[in-house]
Amino acid sequence: VFGFTAYSSSKFALRGLAEVLQMELKPKGAAVTVVFPPDTNTPGLEAENKDKPEETKLVSETAGLFEPEDVARDVISGMKSGAFTTFTGLDGWMLTKLTCGMSPQPHPLQALIEVTVLPLLRLISLVYLHSFDRTIAEYQRKKAKNN
Repeated sequence: VFGFTAYSSSKFALRGLAEVLQMELKPKGAAVTVVFPPDTNTPGLEAENKDKPEETKLVSETAGLFEPEDVARDVISGMKSGAFTTFTGLDGWMLTKLTCGMSPQPHPLQALIEVTVLPLLRLISLVYLHSFDRTIAEYQRKKAKNN
C-alpha cells in the first residue's frame, strides 16, 4: 500500500513465517491462521489516520470501513474452520485468493475456487492497480498545483 513500505514488508514477512510454521506444526496437530484485517473502526485506525499520507487514505478507503465485531466474527470463524487465512469483505476475499501461492488449503471446495477464479481475479486486480495509480497521480498533480 502506498506510504506503508515498512508495514507492507513486515506483513510479507509474517506471511512467510506463518507458511513455515504451518508446515512445521501440522505433524503435531496444530494449525496456523493468518489474519488479513481490513480497515477497522477502532481508536487505533483513528490514530493511524492522523499521520497516514493522503494518497494512502484515498486508496484504502475504496475497500470500506468495517466494525470490530464483524472482523472478530470472521477471524474466529476462519480459525474454527481451520482456514489458513481469514479475511473480511470482498476485497479481503480477493486478496487471499490472489496471494494463495503455496499456502495450505484444507477445504477442497476452496481449493477448486482458487484454481478456477485466479485468472479472473488477476484481471480485476490489474484494474484495481490502475485505479490506485490514477488516484495517486491525480492527488499528486493537485497537490503540486496548489503549492
